[in-house]
Amino acid sequence: FFSRLFRIPMSAAEVKQRYVAAGQGHVFQYWDELSADEQSTLVEQASQMPIEQMGSVFEASMRDFEAANAATSDSHDVTPLAPEFISTNDDPNDCAAWRSEGLRLIAAGKVGAMVLAGGQGTRLGSPLPKGMLNLNLPSGKQIFKLMADRILRLQQLAKEAHGTGGRIQWYVMTSDATHAVIEEFFKKEDFLGLSPDNVIFFKQGCLPALTLEGKIIMQTKGCINIAPDGNGGIYRALKVHGVLDHMVRNGLEYIQAFNVDNILVKVADPTFFGFCSTKKVDVGAKSIAKTGPGEKVGVFAVKDGRKGVIEYSEIGETRAQATGDDGKLVYNEGNMSVYVYSVAFLQDLVANHLDSLPYHVAKKDIPSIDGKIKGVKLEAFIFDVFQFAKIFHLLQVKRKEEFSGIKNPEGSGLADTPDTARSDLYALHRKWIEAAGGTITGDGAVEVAGLMSYDGEGLQELCSGKTFTSPVFLTN
Repeated sequence: FFSRLFRIPMSAAEVKQRYVAAGQGHVFQYWDELSADEQSTLVEQASQMPIEQMGSVFEASMRDFEAANAATSDSHDVTPLAPEFISTNDDPNDCAAWRSEGLRLIAAGKVGAMVLAGGQGTRLGSPLPKGMLNLNLPSGKQIFKLMADRILRLQQLAKEAHGTGGRIQWYVMTSDATHAVIEEFFKKEDFLGLSPDNVIFFKQGCLPALTLEGKIIMQTKGCINIAPDGNGGIYRALKVHGVLDHMVRNGLEYIQAFNVDNILVKVADPTFFGFCSTKKVDVGAKSIAKTGPGEKVGVFAVKDGRKGVIEYSEIGETRAQATGDDGKLVYNEGNMSVYVYSVAFLQDLVANHLDSLPYHVAKKDIPSIDGKIKGVKLEAFIFDVFQFAKIFHLLQVKRKEEFSGIKNPEGSGLADTPDTARSDLYALHRKWIEAAGGTITGDGAVEVAGLMSYDGEGLQELCSGKTFTSPVFLTN
């Protein structure tokens, strides 16, 4: 599904005929009322949709949706991941070895980082894409700039360790709504200190919203209501936009993927790359221990014999509450949406498995010509491909060091807000300074520039035996 890409321009008559043949001719029912520009826009939008497959995909997705609703938590064979597939970063010797291997890969130019940055900051009260949000840190830096600084620091560390810094390719997945403004931001900010050749932008795909009967919903007389195809759309986008080919041409072996709204994410983490290289994974994932049985986060588990992620709504109360002999939750490996793929696995995936990936149904009230109506949007989930990984391993990391999401508006009193993200970053950076022998007085902001330290290294000379009064911003 959606492997076909219509790159050859089609005439309006050809596009309309395809839609009529697929039972979606109503898309053009207001054609004669549209201006020439509106007609051109509609043809361009409609020509990108593989309309011939929409009916069968809708029917299959709805069957899966109804079956899932009818199922109980006991309808599937669900077991926790076996211990041999889970490691921790508790052993400093293991971490040092993994980090060394990761820096070697960076120095050799064998890795890339891929940020899922299609989301807008609407829920946060901002018209900007999330990556462009200024979180009012002492540095004044946006999320994208924090990430870019971490990449630059890693290249410096790789050069210090191996004599060459290599380069970390940074792939930025945007959406129709954010692509132009993100590209313009990077250009205006001189690519945040990175080489323009190292930053590759590509757009997530879109799907039309559908009625409960499978008919395409028109937002206006000349515009189809479309929405991003879910974070799992990244795999098809890698193929369609030639991004995977770019990875192969540049000799990359491993790619890290992560969400843009995690302020603590270790971009291109050398320890994680080294872990995955040592384990020779097809897919590696980071996990965090759940805060409790009621935390609304997906967990890594085995469902019907396939490794993957079980959403919190699927796990069931009994499993969610279950504890082992050690008193810990049996299903305790929370998904923090940080993954590493071998490029070889991605090549096999797009060549052999794209058309077998499911689309998930989300029923919503959808804007249309006739006002809001009941309808569905189809989404692919990024973790649905894990079932195809022959070698899959988890690395459990510490939440306070690597995860602080930004999903709710500031001042809302909810979790995962800009307020909580700032507090988590300040607490982590305070810990770095204190570990380096420094003392901080006051409870104010504490930030260490990403160009100075990636994860606390290199601060002893500046901090040892010294006292700082908050707010503190350490920069070189």
